[in-house]
Amino acid sequence: MKKGKTLVQVFLAEIGRRGGKAKGGAKAETARENGKLGGRPKKPKRIARRRNNGAQRQNPAEGAS
Repeated sequence: MKKGKTLVQVFLAEIGRRGGKAKGGAKAETARENGKLGGRPKKPKRIARRRNNGAQRQNPAEGAS
């Protein structure tokens, strides 16, 4: 048994592992249904941030001096 894990945690982890490996008809049918919906959603694109490079913004209302 792994250090810090209870017997129940180890048991439940094994059940989950076996369930994930299952190749039953219900799992295949559900996968087909999910595929019709477009499959796995795309990851959102990250928005690039502009670098400031130490320069401070000027307020156009104040005018450049």
